[in-house]
Amino acid sequence: EYYILSDVEKDNIAAMIMLKDYLKKNQKKGSERKFNLDGFSCYCHIRKNNVNMALLGDGFKYNIHYIDSSSLSVLQLKRDVDYHPVKFVDVNTETGMVTSDFKAMIIGFGETGRDAFRFLYEFSSFVCDKYGTESRKYFHIVDDNLKNLKADFLNDAPALNDKTNIKWLDHNTHSQEFWDMMRVTIENLNYIVIALDNDEEAMSVAVDISEFAYRYRKDTEKNFRIFVRIKDKNMYGSIKAIKPNCIHPFGADEDIFTYKTVSKDVVEDGAKQFYAGYKETMIRSFYKEKIYENPDVKDNISKMISEWRNFIKCSDSEKNDIVKKIEKDVENLEP
Repeated sequence: EYYILSDVEKDNIAAMIMLKDYLKKNQKKGSERKFNLDGFSCYCHIRKNNVNMALLGDGFKYNIHYIDSSSLSVLQLKRDVDYHPVKFVDVNTETGMVTSDFKAMIIGFGETGRDAFRFLYEFSSFVCDKYGTESRKYFHIVDDNLKNLKADFLNDAPALNDKTNIKWLDHNTHSQEFWDMMRVTIENLNYIVIALDNDEEAMSVAVDISEFAYRYRKDTEKNFRIFVRIKDKNMYGSIKAIKPNCIHPFGADEDIFTYKTVSKDVVEDGAKQFYAGYKETMIRSFYKEKIYENPDVKDNISKMISEWRNFIKCSDSEKNDIVKKIEKDVENLEP
C-alpha cells in the first residue's frame, strides 16, 4: 500500500502520475515476470474535481484512489442526523411539513466551504404544504476572494446561477461591512459553517460570532449552531469550554485520516452499496410492473443482473445466491 498524503496537491499529483506510469509499463502480462497488481493499492490526497479526475484517467484500474479531505470532513456533518438542516427548522409533527425558513451562512468558500454549501443546499429541501411546495431557504456566502471562487463554483454548478435565494458577499470577517451585515441577519440565521485555512483564525471568527449571537439573538439555543472546521483536534477542548455552547468543531485530520476512512475508502464503498440496493429494487419493481404489459421484457434480465452484480460488496457465493433468488422471483411472475 502506498500513501501520498502531503498537503501540496501538485506534488501528490506528480507522484501519482509517475506511479501510474510505472504500473502501466510493469504490470504482469502473461508469463512475463513483472509487477503483479494483486493486493496493490495507492491512496492519494488530492481534490476530487474534473481536472484531477482527467489526470487520474484509468487510475482505478491500478487501484489508485483519491483521498479528498474536504469532502470527508463534510461527510462528518452528513453522517450525524443532529447536524442535518431539518434539525434547525420548525416541523409540524402531525403533517411532517416544515413551517419555518432555513437560513445558512458559509464563511470561507474554499473546498470545504463549497462541499458544505452543496450539502446544505441539497439537504434543506423540504415540503411546506399539501401541494408539495418547497419551503424557503436562503444562503449567505462570505469570502474576501469571492469573485474568483464564485466563478469557478458556478462553472461546475450552472443551475445555481442567478438564484435569488443565494447572496454572494465579498467581505472580510474583520471588516465593518461584515459585522453590519451580521447585525441584520444573526437573529434569523440557523446554520453557520466556518471553513477557513487557518485553525486559529477559524476559531477566532467562531467565538466572535457566538458572542455576537448571544448579544443580539433572542435565543441562541433554538435552531442555531456554528460549525467550524478545525484540523487540529487538540483545539477541540478549548471550544467546548466556550459559552454559550453553540460551536461545533468538525473535520479534524485525526478523524479523517484513519485507516478505516482512507484504506477502506468508505465513500466509494458506501456509494457502491447504495447503488446495489437501488439497482436490486429497480429490477424487482421493473419486472413486477412491466411483465404484464410486455412479457418479452423478461429476456433482458440477464443483462441487467450482470450489470447490477458488479456493484454488490459480498463474496461470489453470496452474489450467486442473491441472483438466483431474484431470478426465481421473476420466474414466478406470470404474464
